Amino acid sequence: MTAKARLGWVKLYEQFGDAGVVYRRCGITRLTLRKWWRRHQAEGEARGWRHKALGSGRRQHL
Repeated sequence: MTAKARLGWVKLYEQFGDAGVVYRRCGITRLTLRKWWRRHQAEGEARGWRHKALGSGRRQHL
């Protein structure tokens, strides 16, 4: 997903105040919205949207 899409999810959540609406409308999971909401809260718009997620939580196999 693009930074613009992720920011859009957060803006929708701010607008509606209902995470369920955002999940259904955008086709994302609760965990995805929660991750990007927290990043937005911690880093703000200026910084947190230009880089990828820190990790998927999966281990890479060698």
